[in-house]
Amino acid sequence: MKNIRFYEAEKYNSDDYEKVEDMIYMLHHDPSEQNIIYVTSIIFEPEPELEENEPSDPYVSQYPLEDILDEFFVYCNDMYEKENESDKNHSYVEFASEKIDDIKKLLSIIGKHVYDKLEGEYVYLKIE
Repeated sequence: MKNIRFYEAEKYNSDDYEKVEDMIYMLHHDPSEQNIIYVTSIIFEPEPELEENEPSDPYVSQYPLEDILDEFFVYCNDMYEKENESDKNHSYVEFASEKIDDIKKLLSIIGKHVYDKLEGEYVYLKIE
């Protein structure tokens, strides 16, 4: 993943979302639910040479995405199927967590290069 930046999804302009901080939104749920979910979205250029999806593929590679989820304790809330199918150069993902601090930490990858690297027998997530 390279050229990672925030993606201002159109849906964030709806009544379902409330901006709580720069690049972070709270997703409104049924009032009977107790959990608050914070979300943010990114857009990036995949790197097929690092075994990521081709930019024109309508899906996002499992790795390094899985490692990002594990590293920052977040999950994918939206894979932006429409955007990923129509944009032949970028990939889109929305991340979510019940903890705003997890989203804040995740946003530290903005502007960085994120990839998996095999070192010996293990694969490590690299953020540079």
